[in-house]
Amino acid sequence: MCVISFSGVGIDLPDKEERSQMFKTNPDGAGIMIDTGKENLYIKGLMTYEDFEAALAKIQQDYNLK
Repeated sequence: MCVISFSGVGIDLPDKEERSQMFKTNPDGAGIMIDTGKENLYIKGLMTYEDFEAALAKIQQDYNLK
């Protein structure tokens, strides 16, 4: 079953422990969607938790997210 998390403007992302639990609940991989205000950015096929965290860290840095 899919696990979906949504964080609107001004709302913190789930913490690392929460993200880890979501990944364990759905071990079939993950994806990330970011609305940059100009476009929607999609990253799919993150098949390990480590890949997911690395992609999220890069997005947080590139788009100055909390």
